[in-house]
Amino acid sequence: MKRTKTVVKILEDLVPLTTSQIDLAVDLMVKAIFEDPSSIYFFPDVTTRKEKLSRLWKFFLGQVLSSGELYATSSNIEGLAGWISHNPAENSVPKTLQGDIMSLTFKMGFDDMMKISYHMMLCGQLHEQHVNFPHWCLSPIAVSPELQGKGYASKLIKPMLSRIDNEQKPCYLQTENEKNIPIYEHFGFKLIEKASLPHTDVYIWCMLRDKRD
Repeated sequence: MKRTKTVVKILEDLVPLTTSQIDLAVDLMVKAIFEDPSSIYFFPDVTTRKEKLSRLWKFFLGQVLSSGELYATSSNIEGLAGWISHNPAENSVPKTLQGDIMSLTFKMGFDDMMKISYHMMLCGQLHEQHVNFPHWCLSPIAVSPELQGKGYASKLIKPMLSRIDNEQKPCYLQTENEKNIPIYEHFGFKLIEKASLPHTDVYIWCMLRDKRD
């Protein structure tokens, strides 16, 4: 009971999101990553990018809600962050995931989904390579473009890192936008690998924040 009260206290300034708010969360994600290198690579046609990103992030945020925790800065969702606790010795792929990916393939189209699937595979391999021990993973995090630089990222990240420190666990993340690296370094993450998606201009920076004793 004491630990539950501690967690509630730490996270009291954040709003846990539910499936009823997923469309608002998707809108924020699409605005925040519309010009990211991976978004442009997946969907080079700017006239269809918003629609396809919306479908893709509805899938991904649904996975976060089913496997982890998704928080916003307020009910207005100026920013959001997803967190998933991983234990490689226990975690298994959800039984519904394969069916969900098949459904997404029909919505996205085979060619788009091939690029996305290869990217997901590479991200998964990097994740397993670097953190084969119990940890938390930060993914995704986004702040509305017009509000970036106003402290919303800090409001999203600091409470959960305090909770993770209480649990004495490390935290891992991947970013595909180089300008985000100094932001994460400010919160104690260290760059451990820069990988590239072969034959593309898409890079994946892997970062780890060690556990606090």
